[in-house]
Amino acid sequence: MDQGSAGLGERAAFVVGALVASASWQLLLAGAGATLGRFLAGPRGRRWTAALGGTAVLLLAARTALGG
Repeated sequence: MDQGSAGLGERAAFVVGALVASASWQLLLAGAGATLGRFLAGPRGRRWTAALGGTAVLLLAARTALGG
């Protein structure tokens, strides 16, 4: 066997590790999305997103007007 090639056990461990890492990442994203969604759905969250969106539009308009 080549010294650079991995055995069956090492390959299986890699596949299981990749599966667990992927699943945990998906759970983290889903949890963060649910939490952020709950915050943004309320009146305070809507105010913040409106303010941030308006600021972004103003900055882009100023950049365009100044030839940027």
